[in-house]
Amino acid sequence: MDNISHLPNRAVIKQEAGNWLARLDSGQLSQNELRKLQEWLNRSEFHRAYLEQLAKDWDSMAILQELADIFPLSGLHPHPERPRAPALSYFSWTWLTPQAIAAALFLAVAVFLGASLVEHKPEQDFVAAVGEQSNHQLNDGSSISLNTDSHISVEYNTERRVVRLLQGEASFNVAHDPDRPFVVYAGNGMVWAVGTAFNVRYTSDVVDVLVTEGTVKVFTQVDLQAPLPLLVSKPTTPSESPTLEAVVTAGESLQYLDEIQTVTIPEPVEVEQKLAWQQGALIFKGEPLEQVLREASRYTEKKLIISDPSIRTIPVGGHFKTSDIDGLLASLGQGFGLKITEDGENRVFLSENPAN
Repeated sequence: MDNISHLPNRAVIKQEAGNWLARLDSGQLSQNELRKLQEWLNRSEFHRAYLEQLAKDWDSMAILQELADIFPLSGLHPHPERPRAPALSYFSWTWLTPQAIAAALFLAVAVFLGASLVEHKPEQDFVAAVGEQSNHQLNDGSSISLNTDSHISVEYNTERRVVRLLQGEASFNVAHDPDRPFVVYAGNGMVWAVGTAFNVRYTSDVVDVLVTEGTVKVFTQVDLQAPLPLLVSKPTTPSESPTLEAVVTAGESLQYLDEIQTVTIPEPVEVEQKLAWQQGALIFKGEPLEQVLREASRYTEKKLIISDPSIRTIPVGGHFKTSDIDGLLASLGQGFGLKITEDGENRVFLSENPAN
C-alpha cells in the first residue's frame, strides 16, 4: 500500500489505544468523542486489528461473549454454548449508541487494566542519598536495593506492582506472582516481569537493564503519565525498525533510550563490574581515568575534575570501596604520580605531578 510509510509507529498506536480506553473510564462517550474514536479506528488496518486482538485476549478472561453481545467484531468467536450475536463490520460502529460502546470499553478497561475496580494503595517513596545504599522489603516478598543517589516510588494494587525509577540505579528481586506483573518504569520505557531478578540503571543518556534470573520484557516509547500499556503484542520482529520491544533472559542485558539496542550477553567480568555496587565496591579493569572519575563521582558530593587533559586516558585497574572515594583518589595519586588538590568549594582537581 502506498500509504504504509505514513502510518504511525505500531507502538504509538498501541499506546493511543490504551489512552482511548483510559478516557472512557467515566463510562460515558460523547458524540464528538465517538466520531473521533471511529476516525482513529479507520486510520489503518492495524488500528482495527489491534483492537480485535485485544478482544481475542479478553476471551481468556471470560468476557468475550459480553463484548460480542454489545459490539461484535469480525473474526471473533464467542463460546459455543452461547448464541452468537449478528456480526457487524468495523464500519458498523455507527449503528451503536455512544453509551453502548462506552459501557463495553469501560468493562474492558476495568478488567484488563484495573483502572477503577482495584484497590490502590498510596505510593511509597524510597531514596538513597549520594554515597549511600539502601535495601527495602516489599509486602509481597519482593526486595529492592538502591544504589547511590537513587529515587523510586512504589505503588501496589490488586492487579499490578508498579515501581518508577525516577533516577539512579536499583536491583530488583521479584517474588513470583503471575496474576500481578511487576513493572518498572525508567526513562521513556519500562521492564515487565512476573518473578525474576534484574538490575536497572537510569542515567541522563541511557537506561541499562541486566537480567540475572528469569525473563523480562522491555518496552520503549511508553507514556509515563498514561495507564499501563496493553501488553498483548508479540516481540518486535527483526524486520521492524526501530526496535521498541525485546525479551531479555538471565545473563543478557540491553540498553535503551528512544529505542532498544541489541540484546547482548556480557562477559562475566562485565557483569561483575555492573553488580559490584551491591557489595559496596567499584571494580575497574583498565578503564580510562576520565571514565573512572565519572563513575566515582556518583558516590561523593565532591566534584572531581581533570585539569590536565594529558592524564584523561590513563588506564586504571583495581577494587575500591564505594564508601571511600577519598581513598580511591589517594590511590590514584600514589599509583600514577598525580597531583590531587582540593579547593574550598568541594572541588577536587587531578593533574600530572611535575615532581614526578
